[in-house]
Amino acid sequence: MSAVEDSVVEALAATNLTSLCDQRIQLANLANANLIANTNLSMQNAVTNQQELNKIGLAVLGQSVRMISGTDAK
Repeated sequence: MSAVEDSVVEALAATNLTSLCDQRIQLANLANANLIANTNLSMQNAVTNQQELNKIGLAVLGQSVRMISGTDAK
């Protein structure tokens, strides 16, 4: 077996270090993307819940007005 040149060993070490650093950056970006996606879903759920609550409030208001005015829907 022939000995591996020092320049090849240094190049491989530098490549491995770059790969490790890139992997950490990619994982950090993935975690950030997950955080943004989860926040977006939470906000969408909050808006949907508020809309449903508004519908219930409107139905209660309509029923209350109907009871106060003494009219029945036919």
